[in-house]
Amino acid sequence: MTVSIRILVISILSGFFMPSFSVMAATGLMDHEDIRRHVRQYLQNRTAEQGLTDATIEIGHIDKRLKLSNCESGLEVVFANKRLPGNVSLAVRCNSDKPWKIYMQATVNAYAMIYVARAPISRGSTFNASDLIKQRHNITSLNGNYVAEMKNLKGQVARRHIRTGEIIKPSVAVKSKLIKRGEQVTIIAETAGIKVRMMGKAMNDASAGEQVRVKNNNSRRIVEGIAITRGIVKINM
Repeated sequence: MTVSIRILVISILSGFFMPSFSVMAATGLMDHEDIRRHVRQYLQNRTAEQGLTDATIEIGHIDKRLKLSNCESGLEVVFANKRLPGNVSLAVRCNSDKPWKIYMQATVNAYAMIYVARAPISRGSTFNASDLIKQRHNITSLNGNYVAEMKNLKGQVARRHIRTGEIIKPSVAVKSKLIKRGEQVTIIAETAGIKVRMMGKAMNDASAGEQVRVKNNNSRRIVEGIAITRGIVKINM
């Protein structure tokens, strides 16, 4: 077979198995994959805007029987529920001479490095960095109920027993009580550079920075102050 005849045969076979772009364009129909790519790009932009730097996007397929005309005006995506991440519904529409609109489903999964328990943590124990470890987790269904910064656990204790590997959620952490109702505390009063110390009885529990009522042991007068450290309340005269 000569070179010219071989080329002719290849050209004929290509016509059967590899439709050219001009043939596809001549149909006047949208390529469904182009629509899916457009939706993916839209969601990628939205996840970036919301600070979801580690995310995966799954786009639903379009029924192959659906014939949509080419959109000369450009596709428009309408995001109905505005919620990311999670399962989302989107409307894709074309406003050209032959307008159309379809609805599509997509799933956006977000991931983040968050704290989990390295070992069991007993109820009432103070959270320490040595008890925790950061792991990459799917946070899509957590709705923000996780801890990604150790500073958010500073001065807090476990509300209940926490198992090894359990995700640390803000709901399992409570502020450590520096002052407990009924205990004897030191009252520090400051005025004009003079500091006075006296003893009193706490009338309520209080965490750091919280207000606490104290009954002076000598005067029996009740004063209000701020919990500073364990067993110490500061009042301003």
